[in-house]
Amino acid sequence: MKMKSDKSKIVVPVVIALSIIFIALIAGAVVMLLRMNSENNSAGIRENEDEAEIVQQDEKQSDSDKDKDSDSDKDAEENDNDDEKTEASTELKSISGLPKTLKLEKNDTYIFAPKPVPDDFKYDEVSYSSSDESVVVVSEDGTLTAKSSGNAVITVSMDNVKRKVKITVSDKEEIVSEIQELMSEASAEVSKMSAVTNKDLSMLKERIEIVSSFVEGYEDVDLSNLDNQELYQLQIELSQDIMPEIDALKMEIDALEVIVVKCSYCGSTSHTVHPKCNYCGSYSHTQHPTCSICGSYDHTEAGHPRCNICGSTDHAVHPAISADI
Repeated sequence: MKMKSDKSKIVVPVVIALSIIFIALIAGAVVMLLRMNSENNSAGIRENEDEAEIVQQDEKQSDSDKDKDSDSDKDAEENDNDDEKTEASTELKSISGLPKTLKLEKNDTYIFAPKPVPDDFKYDEVSYSSSDESVVVVSEDGTLTAKSSGNAVITVSMDNVKRKVKITVSDKEEIVSEIQELMSEASAEVSKMSAVTNKDLSMLKERIEIVSSFVEGYEDVDLSNLDNQELYQLQIELSQDIMPEIDALKMEIDALEVIVVKCSYCGSTSHTVHPKCNYCGSYSHTQHPTCSICGSYDHTEAGHPRCNICGSTDHAVHPAISADI
């Protein structure tokens, strides 16, 4: 019994020790498996990363190839455009360097300087023509000469392209003459309107005064001293402002049926009472005729008393001859 007890005391620790070893082996095996699984996962991740990096590199290479292709296309397109530009330079598009309209004074000259568009175009020749050579003539080199007042069109031809320029020629003497006629007419009409008397005319008085002051302001102006721009301005004011206003006032005055006061003797509107002679009251003269010999208003020189013997105006009765002689 004692031996059995001793054996059991020995066996139990051994079993426990073996169990611990077995558990340790199993635990080690489990740790090894986990470590191997972890390494496999890490390797898979690295492989995936490598594959992703390879894919990215492929995509970058593809994008780079596309950019190169795009640049090549752009270069080709630019070359095409350059070719088109080169072709465009061989075709005349238009003519530059010319005014649309031109105002000249009689006897003025002006030189055209046309340029091709594009400017590198090589043209063969330029020609000029005038629609009315009585107004303006043009030479072969493009020099204009204004001949008389009026309008004309100059046609500039460069190969198969044409440009037209409208020319207006004015004559200062004609403008001055026209202005003077307008001023004279305006002055006469203003004088007539100023002589009108009617209570209803009060509403037109201010307008009449404006027209009158304008006309009076230019009556003493030497038009020959005005430059063309000032003459044009005056001509426009007269023809477009003053004369239409005068016509409108005349119509309104006529509509009011105003009474124009006239001289009963001569019919003039410049006065209502005709001047007369203070001595005899005649309307045919204001200064009564007098005798140049004696100054009498009763007779003239022809009616002055004369001597019936000698005809002298010094005496009317000829002195008698003395008997002593």
